[in-house]
Amino acid sequence: MKKGRGPSDSSSVFCLWVEASTQAACLLGTSLARETGKGFVVESAGEGRWRLRLSLETERIPHRLLSRIRDQARRLMVHLGPIDMGWEPWSKEEKKVKVEKRFFREFAVSPSLKVVPLGRGGLSGEEGGVLELDPGKDFNCGLEPWTQIALIALEEVAGSERVESALDAKAGSGIMALSAAILGVERVVALDTNPQAVRLIRKNAKRNRLADRVKAKCAELKEEGSAYPLVMALESHKFLLREKDSLSRRVIPGGILLLGGFWHKWTQKIVEGLEDEFQVLESKRTLWWEALVLRKRK
Repeated sequence: MKKGRGPSDSSSVFCLWVEASTQAACLLGTSLARETGKGFVVESAGEGRWRLRLSLETERIPHRLLSRIRDQARRLMVHLGPIDMGWEPWSKEEKKVKVEKRFFREFAVSPSLKVVPLGRGGLSGEEGGVLELDPGKDFNCGLEPWTQIALIALEEVAGSERVESALDAKAGSGIMALSAAILGVERVVALDTNPQAVRLIRKNAKRNRLADRVKAKCAELKEEGSAYPLVMALESHKFLLREKDSLSRRVIPGGILLLGGFWHKWTQKIVEGLEDEFQVLESKRTLWWEALVLRKRK
């Protein structure tokens, strides 16, 4: 990893840059946005690599933050290849970015499902379902490891049994809800408490001609009164543990609960909270994240 030359105390603004593979850049970009509350510029570095550039003011950003990003990069390098990181002066003429410019390339979840940026759906020419997705600036685009293993689990569930309806309890961009519809689920309800997410889901559903099958609602999980053969939730362990009773009530007896988005160290606690009503059918793990497929006992 290239550490670069650290910013001097006399410099008021400098540029932190990180160059990495697509998946590593996606993870580090999420961390940069969360840690700093700032947007960044995304540039293609060729050969499947991306460079993220973020302007930082030395008097406002603690050096510990840079150490945390560097430590995360070191951990990711073991799994996702080389990551370079350094500093350089930030041009005074360069306009500061206020929001993250999202990026992602097309990728295949399986032969049955491919996710592509908006406008690329008609260019695929391949068999199988194609989801055109606008992930917005704050939601999952599918390249995140936790989303990918959840999509694989969803594809296996949809391929093994007929699912008439499903609920996405925390839908975000709608990637799970829309993928479920493409994979054969007849009717999907996508919940989110963020009005921006609900608008984005509706936009993505309309773009993929799924507006009649995927319905987005701006509501909390406890406000949803129906039960479904399949319930999905990609969220932190805090949400899954807090909402376990609500999630359970939304699954019909014999139905499937698909959970993801949490670190694997919380798997046992999540399973313990559901074991009275659910049986674990499968678990999938990648890097530090895990996905669970559970069946509700009849």
